[in-house]
Amino acid sequence: MALLFLLFTLFSLLLTSRSFVVSTWGYGYDVYRLTEEKPFEERYGVNVVYEFGNNSDRLTRLLMHKDDPKVDVVYFTDYYAKKAEYLGLLEKIDYSRIPNVEGLYKFAVDPLKSGRAVAYSVTRIGIVYRKDKYPEGLKSWKDLLRDDVVSHLALPDITLTQGPIVLMMISKALGGSQYNVDPGFEAIKTIRNKIVKFYFKTSELISMFKRDEVWVAPTLHLFYRSFKKTGLDVEWLDPVEGSPAVFNVIAIVKGTKNYDLAHEYINFVLSDEIQRINALKLGNSPMNRFVRLSKEESEYLTYGDETIKKLLFIDMDNLVSNLDEWIERWNNEILSGD
Repeated sequence: MALLFLLFTLFSLLLTSRSFVVSTWGYGYDVYRLTEEKPFEERYGVNVVYEFGNNSDRLTRLLMHKDDPKVDVVYFTDYYAKKAEYLGLLEKIDYSRIPNVEGLYKFAVDPLKSGRAVAYSVTRIGIVYRKDKYPEGLKSWKDLLRDDVVSHLALPDITLTQGPIVLMMISKALGGSQYNVDPGFEAIKTIRNKIVKFYFKTSELISMFKRDEVWVAPTLHLFYRSFKKTGLDVEWLDPVEGSPAVFNVIAIVKGTKNYDLAHEYINFVLSDEIQRINALKLGNSPMNRFVRLSKEESEYLTYGDETIKKLLFIDMDNLVSNLDEWIERWNNEILSGD
């Protein structure tokens, strides 16, 4: 009887306890569970429930439940967060309720420039290349167009996070800008039949490096460790024109019934302790300036004032407004060859 009573009590608690739903990526759940879920539950007396999936799938689910939201806070890349903002899915943040924003780099406090997200992590886009194949190294985004590079080059498809930004940077190197990508389109048209592939997955790209098919590719720095693990003589390049920043952000879902608690959660995630753990365990480069990491600990991170101050920032309003048109141009001018 005592056992039945205990089970009934536990079941009743589960039914009556308050739930707090976090929408995020599926990787690193074991770390989240130990460092965020359990401590947050104990501190605030709630059940933290996770919804997993990629950016696109989770954005679609938010839109489906726009009038009756099932999620309280959401993790997105900056581009998808800006799309969610345009769709009216994100709540305004009251920064006065998040004391830990005082420790963030200034640009991380409001990366969307709309008061609807906070950046908790950053990576950058640059070029990984085989140092043994190019002992004198590469320097510029324009080097992707070199005759001795294109035959061993893979470029990201424009639908990837880095795809349109690489297009912007090639354009910038050729006299255009993130607002004028015509030079990039023209340049990629001239090499489209010479490169190895337009890749869709980083795992696919790493396999092509292993097979000695690809020697050069633009990618996200957060994957650099995986390239090094291949044992190949690979080098990372931050081109002279700059390396664009890509943020992971946290936002509050519009219409949440846990608005106050959402601020507490964001403040918790931005603490020195949690930012450090996530940097070491998940490779999330911290946005909290007070997180201290050794040279070895930060080797594969976008970390430190010297690295941070060199980052370029992308106008997300421009990217979101133009990407559909750019994808259509990409399909017509690059992939179909018109």
